[in-house]
Amino acid sequence: MNPFRSTAAVLAILSVLLLGVRAEALDTESLKPLIGEADALLLVNPQNEPVVSIHADRPLVPASVIKLLTVLAAFHALGPDYRFRTEWYLNPAGDVIVKGYGDPFLTSEAIREMAVEIARIRRHFRHLVVDGSFFADDIVIDGIEPNTEPYNAPVAALSVNFNTVAFQRTAKGAPVSQDPDLPLVPFALQKIRTCRISSGRITVAHDSREALQYAGEALRAVCRKAGIHFSGNILRAPVDRTRDKLLLSYRSRWTLEEMAARLLEFSSNFIANQIFLTMGAEAFGAPASLEKGRRVVEEYLRTTLPGAKIVVVEGSGISRSNRICATDMDAILVRFQPFRHLMRHREGEWFKTGTMNGIRNRTGFLEDADGGLWRFVVLLNTPGKSTESILKLIRPE
Repeated sequence: MNPFRSTAAVLAILSVLLLGVRAEALDTESLKPLIGEADALLLVNPQNEPVVSIHADRPLVPASVIKLLTVLAAFHALGPDYRFRTEWYLNPAGDVIVKGYGDPFLTSEAIREMAVEIARIRRHFRHLVVDGSFFADDIVIDGIEPNTEPYNAPVAALSVNFNTVAFQRTAKGAPVSQDPDLPLVPFALQKIRTCRISSGRITVAHDSREALQYAGEALRAVCRKAGIHFSGNILRAPVDRTRDKLLLSYRSRWTLEEMAARLLEFSSNFIANQIFLTMGAEAFGAPASLEKGRRVVEEYLRTTLPGAKIVVVEGSGISRSNRICATDMDAILVRFQPFRHLMRHREGEWFKTGTMNGIRNRTGFLEDADGGLWRFVVLLNTPGKSTESILKLIRPE
């Protein structure tokens, strides 16, 4: 009986036997019902030979496994040692202007470090001005929904704490901040009052305008704790380099490679698209846009994976319009192998998952008893299926 009803599948099974993998280690009859018409499976041995290939050239929704491509393109365009920057300026009217360049790790702790430096230079300002012009206004990420879930946080050139706030409630129900560096600012309190959870982390901004408002209030609160005073308001305006004086150019303590490790560990859509947009602006000039980020990815694919038929709408995988086939995903794994230490690791497996409603994907590397690395791609776009059952059947010994 032909388990996959195709000559290609027969050849795949024969190759398993020829490569000395025990037949019971690859239960092809059990695999058959697990891979539907909207699914794909590819397993490649350490000799770079496909062992199992089912629908490997079929374009499917990748979900978060596309983040591996975003990281590779960013390393290619910016370099693994790239560090995001944030700049502080003083204008002739006595305003301090904070200009963001897409740093996804601009936390209240980082702001505190900057505020301490600014306080050594000057302690009194008029207005606090926030500049988000490095990104285009109101960038809309396909798949992002306007709710308080952290994975739906919007992008912005100047974003604080991933555009989220962590809080808990006192015994009397009053919300308090879980951030030692940042109290609950008015904008965050307004969002907390309308949310339905008693504690946790929520998104406090739904677009770039709200993100800048939250950033401004957070900056002012942390600066005040550092002894910096403002007599005016929070405003939004771009820096004018012909007149404004640079006070501080802050570089993130995190390299891009270190950020990538956290991006893959937590599968953050926000971090992925902040990087995606920033590499586009660095390559093709500000303001950042999705189109420029896509151009960077497309250029990377042209130079390193010619012939790949990958559709990238945004960099996180939250859009269901992204497309990739298992063969192209495997080619990405080949190039990601030197960086596999950035992936989640468990019991001889380095992996990235991609999960959406009705989608369960998993890709990465499996280590055999001899230390050899097997590459695998499991793309399940059929609702109700599990990658775990497939991994149990294809795991090498």
